[in-house]
Amino acid sequence: MPIKSASPDHEILELIKERWSPRAFSSRRPDIETLNRLFEAARWAASSDNEQPWRYLVARAEDGDRHETLASCLFPGNAWARKAPVLAMSVAARNFAKTGKLNRVALHDVGAASALLTLQGMSMGVFVHQMAGFDTEKAGRFARFHRNTTRWR
Repeated sequence: MPIKSASPDHEILELIKERWSPRAFSSRRPDIETLNRLFEAARWAASSDNEQPWRYLVARAEDGDRHETLASCLFPGNAWARKAPVLAMSVAARNFAKTGKLNRVALHDVGAASALLTLQGMSMGVFVHQMAGFDTEKAGRFARFHRNTTRWR
């Protein structure tokens, strides 16, 4: 991928200046160790009461039907993402596991985890494109069906 660099008004980390969201991906598939490092970075994000309310459901191109099922959740305008070698969906537990009470900052915490995952990727030359253009009902069915099969935490 070409290196792009933002022109911020104030000095920031090079990784942040060089972060961008490509719409074309290499056919090179990241190995399991690379994926483990990305999701390990997410795991270390700060979260309310150390709840870590996020899960990532992951489908690699070599996973065949699983990848296709996750890709089928994309809106037509995001069909380009079907070519990504890895698709991941973040999901949030909206209630605290310990008390069952509403975790009003769960989505914030998931965002923090995804930001760390993205920066870890940038440090390794792996680009991440976060997006919200997908069918949430289909994605919810995928998440419920696969919640106990593969997840990085």
